[in-house]
Amino acid sequence: MTQEEFISGFNALKAQRQEIDRKVAELNEEYIKSLPFKVGDCVRLHNKFGKLEVEKAWITSIEMYPFGPLLNVKFVRPKKDGTKSRREERAWWDFNPENVELLNDESC
Repeated sequence: MTQEEFISGFNALKAQRQEIDRKVAELNEEYIKSLPFKVGDCVRLHNKFGKLEVEKAWITSIEMYPFGPLLNVKFVRPKKDGTKSRREERAWWDFNPENVELLNDESC
């Protein structure tokens, strides 16, 4: 194999990887847009193992983990006076969209 053949093959594989990365990013974006909750929504969070139960929170960020098809949801809880805290937390446990319950406007 010559150096030119190696460089040509390497550049072809690099272009394929960039295209796959672009498609994965588009798929992640499409999935996040399809979720029943959005950034800014007031929600109740829970999980099936009972490790975390958040009665009221506002979603500040929804992203996909780069290493797998898992959601990374960040949120803030209310302060004692009911306003939004600035302390952002992350739902790091096995998070599924079923773990989120939208709260109505009266309780938020």
